[in-house]
Amino acid sequence: MNYNHININERSCIYQFLTLGMSIRGIAKALHRSPSTISREIKRNSYRAWSNFKEHDRYFPVKAQENMKTERPRM
Repeated sequence: MNYNHININERSCIYQFLTLGMSIRGIAKALHRSPSTISREIKRNSYRAWSNFKEHDRYFPVKAQENMKTERPRM
């Protein structure tokens, strides 16, 4: 199997695009990635937050990068 991990630059772009309200398909097209890859990345690295009594998910690119480094199998 041959694949590339999402790097910190791509994660930062995902964060910025989400902040701008861009769709998952739009983000995928801009980053030349599959929409399912972007969707899984957001789902895997989003956290529930409360703001003004509204519940919403937040994506944190730095935390996502840290998680990738700790969960990645050592070779």
